[in-house]
Amino acid sequence: MRIALLGATGRTGKHVLTAALNHGHDVTVLVRDPTKIPGSDLTRIRTVVGDPSSPDSLKQVLSPAEVVISALGATDGQPYLHTRTACALVPLMIAGGPQRFIGISCSHVTWHGDRKNVRDGITSAFARVYRKDLVLDKSGEFPIWHFSKLNWTLVRPHTLTDEPASGRQLEHDPHRPPSNRSVARADLGAFLLQVASKNLHPREAPFVATATGAERSIPMGAKRSTVP
Repeated sequence: MRIALLGATGRTGKHVLTAALNHGHDVTVLVRDPTKIPGSDLTRIRTVVGDPSSPDSLKQVLSPAEVVISALGATDGQPYLHTRTACALVPLMIAGGPQRFIGISCSHVTWHGDRKNVRDGITSAFARVYRKDLVLDKSGEFPIWHFSKLNWTLVRPHTLTDEPASGRQLEHDPHRPPSNRSVARADLGAFLLQVASKNLHPREAPFVATATGAERSIPMGAKRSTVP
């Protein structure tokens, strides 16, 4: 595949980039600081320096692509980055760019048809108070993709860990959160590529986590977060 990758230097994006290169995909990345990309990877990719919410920057990264994968992470200091990026991306994609988009949302975002249990509903309610800006931003991009008629997928993890790739089976459902809540960033990166290559969950927003029974205890000191 010819992939346009946003957020390639982030904690999840670097795993998407590694997995894409390991599978022989043609990758163009849009980054603010190319020095954060390992030198061995720089020789194997096309790099565009710019802002993901800038149409001029996006035009350059989209030109050779068949699919856009966004691993943009937390938005501290970048208010409403995901919503602004969607607003810039959608018109370019409609006007002749790639028609497939895969991005990372979060489990606190609620969408049509969701069947969250009481625990997940309470957790999401707290997040809307204590992570208000993040949840509003990631909620804001949903209707933009939905009404675009493009082939989009917004993956919703809950807790992301920095464990090495496990290769374990991931559970994913467009409406019901898995009973387990965590997934390694490296496994999530590989899953995003699978979504792209197999066209999984077209125009859906699947919850995703390591499947129950395939999980293991997280080592002492391992980093956790609930955002990409």
